[in-house]
Amino acid sequence: MTADLYAAATGLVERSAAAYVSGVPEQPADDGFFGPASVTWRVSTDLASPVAGLRSLLMQALNPLAMAGVDQHSDWRRDPVGRLAATSAFLATVTFGEQAKAVRAAARVRRIHDHVRGVDAVTGRPYAAGEPALLLWVHGDDGRGRARRRARNSGPVERRGSRTARRVGPA
Repeated sequence: MTADLYAAATGLVERSAAAYVSGVPEQPADDGFFGPASVTWRVSTDLASPVAGLRSLLMQALNPLAMAGVDQHSDWRRDPVGRLAATSAFLATVTFGEQAKAVRAAARVRRIHDHVRGVDAVTGRPYAAGEPALLLWVHGDDGRGRARRRARNSGPVERRGSRTARRVGPA
């Protein structure tokens, strides 16, 4: 049984890492929307970033409408690693990818989410993946969690390239 768990964990790490790497261009045409000097890149390349990503998943799970959407409209039960890998590839593309590729990835996710609507079987409340409050819950916590984890492990991040540096994360 233990060997099976290790094999499953290894497969999860390998598939997620491969998906993440697929979103990072080897010879980009541009620096994307953020660029190497950005807070986004520094927070996302911190070794604590995967831990923060898991924290974000746990926080997202606290919203019953977000979880109803995932449960009713994704294949996470059949292929949880594939679901995580797709999210990893999207995040890497938007964070590190060329602008055109990031725009295409975001448009693809929006098209998918346009059809994610339903009623939560537990609460009876309707949901739509494109609803602003639900998007803020899911995406806002991811960035906040990554900035906090990076600050705890490596110190606060300072914005570069602006007239006044501003700390991001706990001091």
